[in-house]
Amino acid sequence: MFPFFHIFHVANQNKNHMKKILRLLVPVLFCCFAQYAQAQTNCSPSQAAGLLVTTIDDLAFSDPFVVKTCNGAVCYDTVNASRTHYLEPGATLYLFTYSTTLVYMKTGSTITLIGPNVNAYIYTEANTTINGTPMAPPSPCVSITFPGPSCTTGMTDVNNGIPFSLFPQPAADVLNIQRDENSPADYVVIDITGRIVLTGTLNENLESIGLAGLAPGLFTIQLTSKDGRRSSMRFMHSR
Repeated sequence: MFPFFHIFHVANQNKNHMKKILRLLVPVLFCCFAQYAQAQTNCSPSQAAGLLVTTIDDLAFSDPFVVKTCNGAVCYDTVNASRTHYLEPGATLYLFTYSTTLVYMKTGSTITLIGPNVNAYIYTEANTTINGTPMAPPSPCVSITFPGPSCTTGMTDVNNGIPFSLFPQPAADVLNIQRDENSPADYVVIDITGRIVLTGTLNENLESIGLAGLAPGLFTIQLTSKDGRRSSMRFMHSR
Protein backbone atom coordinates (compact mmCIF):
# COMPACT_ATOMS: atom_id res chain seq x y z
CA MET A 1 0.00 0.00 0.00
CA PHE A 2 2.92 2.33 0.64
CA PRO A 3 3.77 2.87 -3.06
CA PHE A 4 0.14 3.81 -3.81
CA PHE A 5 0.01 6.44 -1.04
CA HIS A 6 3.42 7.72 -2.09
CA ILE A 7 2.27 8.16 -5.69
CA PHE A 8 -0.93 9.91 -4.49
CA HIS A 9 1.13 12.23 -2.27
CA VAL A 10 3.50 13.15 -5.15
CA ALA A 11 0.58 13.75 -7.52
CA ASN A 12 -1.13 15.94 -4.94
CA GLN A 13 2.08 17.94 -4.44
CA ASN A 14 2.43 18.41 -8.21
CA LYS A 15 -1.19 19.58 -8.36
CA ASN A 16 -0.49 22.17 -5.66
CA HIS A 17 2.63 23.31 -7.53
CA MET A 18 0.60 23.64 -10.73
CA LYS A 19 -1.99 25.81 -8.98
CA LYS A 20 0.78 28.09 -7.69
CA ILE A 21 2.29 28.36 -11.17
CA LEU A 22 -1.09 29.19 -12.70
CA ARG A 23 -1.72 31.86 -10.07
CA LEU A 24 1.62 33.45 -11.01
CA LEU A 25 1.05 33.15 -14.76
CA VAL A 26 -2.47 34.60 -14.96
CA PRO A 27 -1.43 38.23 -14.20
CA VAL A 28 1.50 37.95 -16.61
CA LEU A 29 -0.69 36.57 -19.39
CA PHE A 30 -3.34 39.21 -18.75
CA CYS A 31 -0.72 41.95 -18.83
CA CYS A 32 0.76 40.68 -22.08
CA PHE A 33 -2.68 40.35 -23.69
CA ALA A 34 -3.64 43.85 -22.53
CA GLN A 35 -0.43 45.26 -24.00
CA TYR A 36 -1.04 43.38 -27.27
CA ALA A 37 -4.62 44.64 -27.47
CA GLN A 38 -3.46 48.17 -26.73
CA ALA A 39 -0.82 47.95 -29.46
CA GLN A 40 -3.46 46.98 -31.99
CA THR A 41 -5.52 50.08 -31.20
CA ASN A 42 -2.61 52.44 -31.79
CA CYS A 43 -2.56 51.89 -35.54
CA SER A 44 -5.01 51.41 -38.37
CA PRO A 45 -4.41 48.54 -40.81
CA SER A 46 -5.36 48.65 -44.47
CA GLN A 47 -9.07 48.84 -45.09
CA ALA A 48 -11.25 47.49 -47.90
CA ALA A 49 -14.38 49.18 -49.23
CA GLY A 50 -16.60 48.85 -52.29
CA LEU A 51 -14.90 49.69 -55.57
CA LEU A 52 -15.76 53.22 -56.62
CA VAL A 53 -15.43 54.03 -60.33
CA THR A 54 -15.04 57.74 -60.97
CA THR A 55 -14.82 59.46 -64.35
CA ILE A 56 -11.92 61.91 -64.30
CA ASP A 57 -9.48 63.42 -66.75
CA ASP A 58 -6.36 61.34 -67.38
CA LEU A 59 -3.31 63.21 -66.13
CA ALA A 60 0.08 61.54 -66.04
CA PHE A 61 3.35 61.90 -64.16
CA SER A 62 6.83 61.19 -65.41
CA ASP A 63 8.36 58.03 -63.96
CA PRO A 64 9.90 57.39 -61.47
CA PHE A 65 9.69 59.52 -58.32
CA VAL A 66 8.14 59.99 -54.91
CA VAL A 67 4.94 62.05 -54.77
CA LYS A 68 3.80 64.12 -51.79
CA THR A 69 0.27 65.53 -52.09
CA CYS A 70 -0.67 68.58 -50.01
CA ASN A 71 -3.78 69.40 -48.03
CA GLY A 72 -6.61 70.10 -50.49
CA ALA A 73 -4.68 68.88 -53.55
CA VAL A 74 -5.88 66.09 -55.87
CA CYS A 75 -3.34 63.72 -57.39
CA TYR A 76 -4.09 61.58 -60.49
CA ASP A 77 -1.61 58.76 -61.12
CA THR A 78 -2.41 57.24 -64.53
CA VAL A 79 0.97 55.75 -65.44
CA ASN A 80 1.69 52.03 -65.06
CA ALA A 81 4.72 52.52 -62.82
CA SER A 82 5.92 51.83 -59.28
CA ARG A 83 6.27 54.84 -57.02
CA THR A 84 5.61 55.99 -53.45
CA HIS A 85 2.76 58.37 -52.57
CA TYR A 86 2.45 60.44 -49.38
CA LEU A 87 -0.99 61.93 -48.71
CA GLU A 88 -1.28 64.85 -46.31
CA PRO A 89 -4.56 65.41 -44.38
CA GLY A 90 -7.21 66.57 -46.84
CA ALA A 91 -5.33 65.23 -49.88
CA THR A 92 -6.96 62.96 -52.49
CA LEU A 93 -5.27 60.35 -54.70
CA TYR A 94 -6.77 58.55 -57.70
CA LEU A 95 -4.63 55.50 -58.50
CA PHE A 96 -4.86 53.77 -61.89
CA THR A 97 -1.52 51.98 -62.04
CA TYR A 98 -1.35 48.20 -62.39
CA SER A 99 2.07 47.88 -60.76
CA THR A 100 2.88 47.68 -57.06
CA THR A 101 2.65 51.07 -55.37
CA LEU A 102 3.28 52.19 -51.78
CA VAL A 103 0.84 54.71 -50.30
CA TYR A 104 1.17 56.40 -46.90
CA MET A 105 -2.05 58.09 -45.75
CA LYS A 106 -2.34 60.71 -43.02
CA THR A 107 -5.60 61.13 -41.10
CA GLY A 108 -8.26 62.77 -43.28
CA SER A 109 -6.76 61.74 -46.65
CA THR A 110 -8.56 59.75 -49.37
CA ILE A 111 -7.49 57.23 -52.00
CA THR A 112 -9.62 55.77 -54.80
CA LEU A 113 -8.38 52.68 -56.67
CA ILE A 114 -9.89 52.67 -60.16
CA GLY A 115 -10.19 49.62 -62.40
CA PRO A 116 -9.29 45.96 -61.83
CA ASN A 117 -5.93 44.62 -60.65
CA VAL A 118 -4.76 47.79 -58.95
CA ASN A 119 -1.89 46.68 -56.72
CA ALA A 120 -1.26 49.01 -53.80
CA TYR A 121 0.25 48.48 -50.37
CA ILE A 122 -1.49 51.08 -48.22
CA TYR A 123 -0.39 52.17 -44.75
CA THR A 124 -2.92 54.35 -42.93
CA GLU A 125 -3.47 56.41 -39.85
CA ALA A 126 -6.96 56.41 -38.32
CA ASN A 127 -9.88 58.09 -40.12
CA THR A 128 -8.69 57.74 -43.69
CA THR A 129 -10.91 56.82 -46.65
CA ILE A 130 -10.04 53.98 -49.02
CA ASN A 131 -12.31 53.33 -52.01
CA GLY A 132 -11.37 50.01 -53.59
CA THR A 133 -9.59 46.92 -52.33
CA PRO A 134 -5.85 47.31 -51.72
CA MET A 135 -3.33 44.56 -51.14
CA ALA A 136 -2.49 43.74 -47.53
CA PRO A 137 0.74 45.53 -46.55
CA PRO A 138 3.71 43.48 -45.31
CA SER A 139 2.99 44.87 -41.83
CA PRO A 140 -0.30 46.60 -41.04
CA CYS A 141 1.16 48.76 -38.27
CA VAL A 142 4.03 51.06 -39.18
CA SER A 143 5.23 54.49 -38.19
CA ILE A 144 3.96 56.81 -40.92
CA THR A 145 6.59 59.42 -41.72
CA PHE A 146 6.81 61.82 -44.63
CA PRO A 147 10.38 62.21 -45.88
CA GLY A 148 9.72 62.53 -49.64
CA PRO A 149 10.04 65.79 -51.58
CA SER A 150 8.67 69.10 -50.36
CA CYS A 151 4.90 69.40 -50.58
CA THR A 152 3.56 69.93 -54.10
CA THR A 153 0.14 70.75 -55.49
CA GLY A 154 -0.53 67.35 -56.96
CA MET A 155 0.63 67.50 -60.56
CA THR A 156 4.11 69.01 -60.28
CA ASP A 157 6.62 66.84 -62.12
CA VAL A 158 9.80 66.56 -60.06
CA ASN A 159 11.88 65.56 -63.10
CA ASN A 160 11.91 69.18 -64.22
CA GLY A 161 15.39 70.48 -64.62
CA ILE A 162 18.51 68.45 -63.72
CA PRO A 163 19.37 66.00 -66.49
CA PHE A 164 21.50 63.17 -65.09
CA SER A 165 22.28 59.50 -65.52
CA LEU A 166 23.26 56.68 -63.17
CA PHE A 167 25.69 53.81 -63.70
CA PRO A 168 26.28 50.96 -63.27
CA GLN A 169 22.81 49.42 -63.09
CA PRO A 170 22.47 47.51 -60.88
CA ALA A 171 25.05 49.12 -58.58
CA ALA A 172 27.05 47.21 -55.98
CA ASP A 173 29.31 49.27 -53.69
CA VAL A 174 29.39 52.53 -55.69
CA LEU A 175 26.82 54.48 -57.72
CA ASN A 176 28.15 56.97 -60.29
CA ILE A 177 26.11 60.11 -61.00
CA GLN A 178 26.72 61.92 -64.30
CA ARG A 179 25.24 65.43 -64.68
CA ASP A 180 25.37 68.02 -67.45
CA GLU A 181 26.39 70.79 -65.04
CA ASN A 182 28.92 71.48 -62.28
CA SER A 183 26.72 73.59 -59.99
CA PRO A 184 26.08 72.14 -56.51
CA ALA A 185 23.05 69.91 -56.01
CA ASP A 186 21.83 68.11 -52.91
CA TYR A 187 20.81 64.47 -53.12
CA VAL A 188 18.72 62.11 -51.02
CA VAL A 189 18.43 58.34 -51.47
CA ILE A 190 15.03 56.88 -50.49
CA ASP A 191 14.27 53.19 -50.02
CA ILE A 192 11.09 51.39 -51.11
CA THR A 193 9.33 52.22 -47.81
CA GLY A 194 9.97 55.97 -48.22
CA ARG A 195 12.76 56.15 -45.63
CA ILE A 196 15.69 58.47 -46.39
CA VAL A 197 18.86 56.36 -46.16
CA LEU A 198 21.55 58.63 -47.65
CA THR A 199 22.02 62.39 -48.09
CA GLY A 200 24.79 64.56 -49.46
CA THR A 201 25.85 67.26 -51.92
CA LEU A 202 27.24 66.91 -55.45
CA ASN A 203 29.75 69.52 -56.64
CA GLU A 204 31.11 68.00 -59.87
CA ASN A 205 29.39 66.78 -63.01
CA LEU A 206 30.65 63.23 -62.32
CA GLU A 207 30.68 61.95 -58.76
CA SER A 208 30.31 58.65 -56.93
CA ILE A 209 28.44 57.79 -53.73
CA GLY A 210 29.05 54.73 -51.57
CA LEU A 211 26.31 52.14 -51.11
CA ALA A 212 28.12 49.67 -48.86
CA GLY A 213 25.81 50.28 -45.89
CA LEU A 214 22.57 49.70 -47.81
CA ALA A 215 20.60 46.48 -48.04
CA PRO A 216 20.01 45.14 -51.57
CA GLY A 217 16.84 46.46 -53.19
CA LEU A 218 15.20 49.21 -55.22
CA PHE A 219 15.97 52.83 -54.33
CA THR A 220 15.14 56.31 -55.61
CA ILE A 221 17.72 59.09 -55.75
CA GLN A 222 16.43 62.66 -55.88
CA LEU A 223 18.60 65.65 -56.85
CA THR A 224 17.69 69.22 -55.87
CA SER A 225 19.62 72.20 -57.23
CA LYS A 226 20.24 75.35 -55.21
CA ASP A 227 17.61 77.18 -57.30
CA GLY A 228 14.96 74.55 -56.52
CA ARG A 229 15.03 72.36 -59.63
CA ARG A 230 14.52 68.65 -58.96
CA SER A 231 14.95 65.33 -60.73
CA SER A 232 14.61 61.74 -59.54
CA MET A 233 15.62 58.32 -60.82
CA ARG A 234 15.45 54.76 -59.55
CA PHE A 235 18.37 52.37 -59.26
CA MET A 236 18.85 48.80 -58.10
CA HIS A 237 21.41 48.02 -55.40
CA SER A 238 22.85 44.50 -55.38
CA ARG A 239 25.75 42.73 -53.70
